Amino acid sequence: MKRLIFLVLTLLTAGIIHAQNVVEGVITDGKTQETLIGATVSIKGTTSGVITDMEGRYRLISDQLTATSVLVFSYIGYTSIEQIVGNRSIIDAKLMPEQFMLDELVVVGYGTTKKRNVLGAVSKVDNKELTRIPVPGIDQALQGRVAGVQVTQNTGAPGEGVSVRIRGAGSINSSNNPLYIVDGMPTADALNLLSPGDIENITVLKDASASAIYGSRANNGVVLITTKKGAKGKTLVTYRGQTGFQQATRLTEMVNTTDYITVYNEAATNDNSFLPPTLARSLIKPEDTEGFANVNYVDELLRTAPINSHEISVSGGNETTDYLLSTSLFDQKGIINGTGYTRGTVRLDLNTQANRWLSVGVSMLAGKTSRDIIGSSGDGAGGNGGSVIRYAFFRNPAIPVRFSDGRFVDRPAEFFGRQIFDSFLGDGYNPIGMTEKTEHTRNDDSYLGKAYFTAKLTSKLKFTTNLGLDYRNSETRRFFPTWGTLNRINARNGLDIANERIANMTVNNLLNYETSFGPAHNFSAMLGFEALKNGGKGLYATDSDFPI
Repeated sequence: MKRLIFLVLTLLTAGIIHAQNVVEGVITDGKTQETLIGATVSIKGTTSGVITDMEGRYRLISDQLTATSVLVFSYIGYTSIEQIVGNRSIIDAKLMPEQFMLDELVVVGYGTTKKRNVLGAVSKVDNKELTRIPVPGIDQALQGRVAGVQVTQNTGAPGEGVSVRIRGAGSINSSNNPLYIVDGMPTADALNLLSPGDIENITVLKDASASAIYGSRANNGVVLITTKKGAKGKTLVTYRGQTGFQQATRLTEMVNTTDYITVYNEAATNDNSFLPPTLARSLIKPEDTEGFANVNYVDELLRTAPINSHEISVSGGNETTDYLLSTSLFDQKGIINGTGYTRGTVRLDLNTQANRWLSVGVSMLAGKTSRDIIGSSGDGAGGNGGSVIRYAFFRNPAIPVRFSDGRFVDRPAEFFGRQIFDSFLGDGYNPIGMTEKTEHTRNDDSYLGKAYFTAKLTSKLKFTTNLGLDYRNSETRRFFPTWGTLNRINARNGLDIANERIANMTVNNLLNYETSFGPAHNFSAMLGFEALKNGGKGLYATDSDFPI
């Protein structure tokens, strides 16, 4: 009887302990009462935790959960709270927005305001987040840092642009790119010129209410970029450098020549059992392998590519004037031999308070970018629709890369001196030759400038005029020399040169009025006029059959 009573008590105790291992509830916004999706609930001092579902509900099951456990409720932009579990199995939580987030200044159309005063969907990314890793452009720096913004690499080549989509695609036939505004001036190509280190912050306007002031240009959202300014005080010299490397990972394992011969002979034997002797494929015998190489063309084509970034700035000012002068150099080699990207910039920002009611300033950015390109559609092979990556994967490892005199091996028969085993050796292009025989470059000279003056008419009324220029001169050169067996690749050598000049000018006049009624009421109004003039011209020339 005593054993039976002990067993019953043990089972009851186990049931009580099991009940303590489960807790659930709902997390809501303490101000709006809306449920919070993706909020975190964790047991303090442990790694156990869950996130809320689409209805703001959570269910936490853990052996580490006891009556003395402390639950931590947290959510980005909200103040975290803690609660002791006790004997409760249902624990709801209300989180309040962090005060500093609400008082944070954000850039909106033609001005700034506190985030608490913005009704539309607005997200902000500061300089610390943008410069965490070395990336070529600020559009890539946005990747994964703003909810609702999708950043996709187009080709992955150094200096190649990315595709930015704010809350998905807005059009089937037209462009889905957002509108980019740098210090109040619209720009088409400054994203490739600006260094992440020159950026103070980026604000993304994601919905119609936030971007409506820009009209139809903002159908796909707006990205507002604020560059760094000088600060009053002693001269400050700042240097920031980053270095790293890139390499391809998880590549397909390539077979060596011996394994390839084994697989080929097995396949030929299987085929020959169904073919008449006149059509039978010859097997590769040991005496046939004289001169065979053992080349991994993927390894020959790819490399570990360094990436370096250097930025230096000088800033300072006094009670009436502030300045910032910065320069940057970014260099990125591509993982494919023969590819790379270099960008150099110089930027000046100067602001002065001419008198108690007038302030003026200028902001100028000049830069040069250069790209070495290996195209994905036949560059170096007469535009035959192939690519160096494709040929690297399909090139037979038995074919050497070069002759002893340094020339590239094209067709195998040229190297081996006889037509042997065409079905085994194949007839694809030499990808290493394609990379070294391709001369494809693009050079851009760009300038982005702005001048402004602001007149403070009264304590609540001010007038601002902005003048902006966005200029770019681009030159693309492609030369495809004749090479290969019997000059079969680019039989007619060719040179293409394309030049494009684009100049966009902007002028706007803004009259702003701001006032407040007590701590909870604000009123602002703006009257503005903006004019834009876009122009450009291009020149394209091509020729072939150059004597070499």
